[in-house]
Amino acid sequence: MLYAQPPKSSRIEAVYKDDNALYMQSEKGRYRLLPMTETCVRITYTERECFSTREKPGVIALPKKVRWEYAENPDKVMFTMHGLHIEVERE
Repeated sequence: MLYAQPPKSSRIEAVYKDDNALYMQSEKGRYRLLPMTETCVRITYTERECFSTREKPGVIALPKKVRWEYAENPDKVMFTMHGLHIEVERE
């Protein structure tokens, strides 16, 4: 007998940070916001357990240590630096 599997949800369920990046986790995968400068953020996504540590040939800028903060509510996640503000809807 065949059964239909519902697709995994992209809704962001968990948000956490480390020293350098903000991570947002959904059932389907995870997003990473990595500040490169005070006005530039590298946004990556993976459906794997963790992000690759391999150096990418197309990425020439190295992240700088910049101050940033985040806040969240039931509908969205807000990421703020001196020269940039990003809002991500959880859905």
